[in-house]
Amino acid sequence: MKIAMILAASLVASTSSFASLQSTSSSADLTTHTVASQAKARALAAEYVASLSAMSGAELSKKLPHYHGGIDVDSFSLTNTKIITVIDLSNGGVPAYKGMIDVDYTYQYDAK
Repeated sequence: MKIAMILAASLVASTSSFASLQSTSSSADLTTHTVASQAKARALAAEYVASLSAMSGAELSKKLPHYHGGIDVDSFSLTNTKIITVIDLSNGGVPAYKGMIDVDYTYQYDAK
């Protein structure tokens, strides 16, 4: 009887140690610094997208916001990016431009 209880307890402990990973999709808006031309803002945003695309999941996990504990940093991947330019007239009416990147991505986290 004692052996059966020990076996049952070890079975419960071993099954509870496996993590239950859940996938989630998220998005973030990233911006470049302000520049004098719309073309330069778009080029900066394109460079930013290229650098994000070249990153590993672990690197992306440091750059992109995530709202769950127990994340699997290697699971981060980009699903879509969209570049727009934004005009900023707050500097005395002189136009300045920023590149804005809308990033969609997925990652997994421990749902425990």
